[in-house]
Amino acid sequence: MDIYQGVNLIKENLGGGSNATTALCEKDGKIFYRKSALGVDAKKLYEQAIWLKEHTGNLRLTKINHIIYKQKTQKQESFCMYDMPYINNTMTCFDYVHTNSLRKSWQLVKRVLTDIDSYLHQQKRVVVLENVIENYINKKVISNLEFIKQASMIQSIFQFEQIYINGRPYRNLSYYEKFLSIDFLKQIFKNDRYSDIHGDFTIENIICVRGSKQDDYYLIDPNTGNIHNSPYLDYAKLLQSLHGGYEFLVRTQTIEISENKIVFPVAVSKIYLQLHKKVEKWLLKKFGKEGLRSIYFHEIIHWLRLLPYKIKHDGSRALLFYCGLLMVLNDIVNKYGN
Repeated sequence: MDIYQGVNLIKENLGGGSNATTALCEKDGKIFYRKSALGVDAKKLYEQAIWLKEHTGNLRLTKINHIIYKQKTQKQESFCMYDMPYINNTMTCFDYVHTNSLRKSWQLVKRVLTDIDSYLHQQKRVVVLENVIENYINKKVISNLEFIKQASMIQSIFQFEQIYINGRPYRNLSYYEKFLSIDFLKQIFKNDRYSDIHGDFTIENIICVRGSKQDDYYLIDPNTGNIHNSPYLDYAKLLQSLHGGYEFLVRTQTIEISENKIVFPVAVSKIYLQLHKKVEKWLLKKFGKEGLRSIYFHEIIHWLRLLPYKIKHDGSRALLFYCGLLMVLNDIVNKYGN
């Protein structure tokens, strides 16, 4: 199927880490985004579209229309697409916080946190079942750990007890496996609660809208395939940005590797460090020490879920994200390992 039939394609494959394609298009003088996916990714995109439709009115979400979903036939693989409006005074929250003051940035981020708690995380709240936690850990931790360790680029450095990242020593992944076991993580997550969640609450999925009196926002790109639908996963995604510096690793293009020494030019911005402290303080007040600890361990799992994708699709740059995992593990285990 020609997804651009009858429209003018301006630019294709804009941002995003999934297998979906996002394109800027024009038709009859109107500019819009068209998102599409094929094969197994088509079903995921369709589920995303349904989630956005179902939650419209409760949250500030992107508007979508022209949804098409066709399942696999003998002649054609599965296909899904939908359109989103283009708004010319918008930017990702990453760009917003780096072009505004800390006060203004925190004002908007705090509003997003308050809204997602009130209008999403308070819905369909239930107690977590033990077998669901075990399934989550098996699929998102144990399975991904095995995949990561078997990857050739990881095997070349997995033998070392320490990895030097930009001159600083870090324990290698093998040390942290005891903190990633089913028994250990079940204790961390045992008091989690379930609700509706966004599922991919990264800083770049918050779209900021400049206003004449007050800046606004809306959310894009939810993810429905999480198994463990705790609000803590959403907050952990935000920490993957502000604490783990994910967006800066994405923007890093060069990496030098010599045995167990890895060097790359990356530095998390001052505004990220400042916002991380404010978000952590907000989470601690809202959920207490036990809740904050659970959120941080969910952040670790987000890195473990990310790495297999990067290993498959990003070549030697996957080691950047392996380093990101080690740095996050070091920080969280030092704080909460006991």
